[in-house]
Amino acid sequence: MTGKLWKKSIGCMRIALLRFNVLQTFFIIGWAMACFLLLPIQSASAVVCTDCECVRQAHEIIKTGIDPETSVKVSEINVTDAHDLTRQLIDQNFDDQEAWLLERWLNAMTPQLMLMAEHFVSLAMDQALIIGTFFDGREEMSTQRLINRLNAEAQRDYQPSIGVCIMGTNIRSLAAAERRADYNRYAMSQRSQDRQMGHRNALGSDGMHYDLKSRLAQYKARYCDALQNTGRLANFCNVSAPVATRNRDIDYAGLVDRPNTMNIDFTDAAATDDETDVFALADNLYANNLMTRISEGTFDRAINRHKLLDLRSIVAKRSVAENSFYSIIGMKSLGSLAAAGSASSGDTAEYMKVILRQLGVADPDMARLLGNNPSYYSQMNVLTKMVFQRPSFYTDLYDTGPNIERKSTTLTAIQLMQNFDLWESYLRQEAMLSVWLELDLKKYQDNVVNNVNRLQTSDRRMQ
Repeated sequence: MTGKLWKKSIGCMRIALLRFNVLQTFFIIGWAMACFLLLPIQSASAVVCTDCECVRQAHEIIKTGIDPETSVKVSEINVTDAHDLTRQLIDQNFDDQEAWLLERWLNAMTPQLMLMAEHFVSLAMDQALIIGTFFDGREEMSTQRLINRLNAEAQRDYQPSIGVCIMGTNIRSLAAAERRADYNRYAMSQRSQDRQMGHRNALGSDGMHYDLKSRLAQYKARYCDALQNTGRLANFCNVSAPVATRNRDIDYAGLVDRPNTMNIDFTDAAATDDETDVFALADNLYANNLMTRISEGTFDRAINRHKLLDLRSIVAKRSVAENSFYSIIGMKSLGSLAAAGSASSGDTAEYMKVILRQLGVADPDMARLLGNNPSYYSQMNVLTKMVFQRPSFYTDLYDTGPNIERKSTTLTAIQLMQNFDLWESYLRQEAMLSVWLELDLKKYQDNVVNNVNRLQTSDRRMQ
């Protein structure tokens, strides 16, 4: 019996430990220990009986046949008394077991159960610590994984591709080149107005005849072709001008339209061949014959002062037509020069040559397409056309999302600059159309004004 209870207790503890449930372990191990502590009760007391034969063998009165208290033989005790004795014996046994159990519980089991409860509390705290450590480890690993993932995404997203660098490098001197183009346009426009208005120290300040005389001298020395006009110019020029400059004063296609970058820079005092030829071409195209100079004394009378306004009106209308010509030359003039802390167009040209080499352009042809300091026109030609003709531009689009967005933003910025140039061109075209319309309507306006003046004069005479 003892062996079976012991094995059952051990089995219950194993099941509880396998299930890893603290409460179940506490109750099952407590029950097993209670069974283990009650084993001495069964061994110290009489044999547990469940039938009459067992009861008869356990009773001392039946074994000896004599009652130990009354010394009376069993044969002399009737059945009722025997049952009473049996009940008394059972009551005595229960009382003895109750007294023993109380003493055993208070002296032996209660301290052990207290120690066991303290042990289980400590065990539960250790298990909670272990579980908490698992939670901490899981959160730490999750945090480290998140940080590593964000680091990887940052390394991927904040690593610009070569395509982005190409666009950014080739656009860095574009603003400076545009500013120089505006200044060159302004300088040529101001030079033309000074020439027509006869300002001092300007070409044509002495009058129309002196202007024609200086231009004819320049034509003989620099632009004359004796073979033209069926050789009749030979009597005028004697010999032809150098081939490099021959007819450059009337060759718009060769002088302005063909090159992408012209050697023009009005920020320095030195005059270049392109600057001289452009001025000669402009003098032939606009205000070829200067207006006769009006003496200052003429404007002493108030009635003649409006003639000065008419003169300036003619110059202003010519300036509108000249503005488009000077804008084109300004965009094709030299780009920005080297300056401290900034990138020049010459530095940008080295990177633009890489794009041209990818297109198969030979080095000698690069100088014709770009020049030493690429103009605003030349740089925009590369950024808006040539850069997209490379196959590598489209293969570089297989890139990360942020790099694609960077490229898209860069292309949008270039598109805005190109649209702005088109918008300025449209404005110049509208201005010329407005002047043209005004000149076309001026003759009708003059007729109306003359008729009105004639009627007013007739009325005065009749009165």
